[in-house]
Amino acid sequence: LGRRAAELAKGDGAPALSDEARSLHEQAIRAIKNAIAIAPNSPSDYYTLFWNLHEIGEDEAALGACHKALEIDPNHENAKLGIAHYYSALACRLGEEAEEATRQARAEHTGSGCAMPIAPKAKRLHTEAIEALEKAIAVDPDDAGHHYAMYWHWSSLGESENGRRACERAIELDPEHMESHWGLANCAFRVGEYEEALESYRKAERFGASGADFCEAVGDCLDRLQRFDESFDHYETSVQTYPQNKTLLRALYIAYARRERWADALPLAQRVVALGGDHNAHIAVASALGALGKFDEARTSLEAAVACAGHNVEPSIRLSKWHRENGSESDAKAVL
Repeated sequence: LGRRAAELAKGDGAPALSDEARSLHEQAIRAIKNAIAIAPNSPSDYYTLFWNLHEIGEDEAALGACHKALEIDPNHENAKLGIAHYYSALACRLGEEAEEATRQARAEHTGSGCAMPIAPKAKRLHTEAIEALEKAIAVDPDDAGHHYAMYWHWSSLGESENGRRACERAIELDPEHMESHWGLANCAFRVGEYEEALESYRKAERFGASGADFCEAVGDCLDRLQRFDESFDHYETSVQTYPQNKTLLRALYIAYARRERWADALPLAQRVVALGGDHNAHIAVASALGALGKFDEARTSLEAAVACAGHNVEPSIRLSKWHRENGSESDAKAVL
């Protein structure tokens, strides 16, 4: 019955269990409970019960079935994996709730002008997720994925050292675990160990790391090491691959500005503006235009920066300075 239910779910892409599949799982549960009533000491029967209960979302009852299987046979590997799966899935759900709590807190914090600490609800959820993963690791200690998930929650709590240890353990178990090399690099970066971070980023890349976020991280690390020629080449290549990524466009703009190649820098800042960049993008356009001697156009960009800056006063200060430098003290005072 369970196999028939599983066959119904194959390839349909539906996130929800169909009524027919649910009915088959429920019939399977009744059948296996009858078997257990007759012969109650079969750990495999309890594991079969776990699997069918899990498939219909009865996770607490499923967990109990796995624990019963381990009472009968403490070495039953499938029962251990079932328990680990339960706690790993619980940690994943808690992590998703923590991310949502963080997004909500960030939206409420916008414009307050000071750094945002971790939201209390997010902190509680990440802590609960860590506790769940500890239970998963207790029964399935050799799964690198559990340790990497532990890194993610520790990192979200700002606990870089605990995150580092989790990644190191994952890499001991699976030396080619790409995500853990990436995580280890992030931990090193956060504490200023940029050489070590870059080495781990390179290993992550060797094992398949890619994407705009990864390019941003590598470039930032090269910049912190003041390896500007390498970061310049890196950003040029990255922008070709991810031409709509505002962070990479800004980074390449800065690399050109560092070389005073303002004619090359200007279109990058303009692309960021076109992609919905904030007041900083307009300021970057103004800086490039000013360096190229296009002062009236620079003023227009600064005015656009002021218009979208909200409570941020930097664009107003810059525009006031522009008026003052161009001989209009009254306009400078009016802006402020």
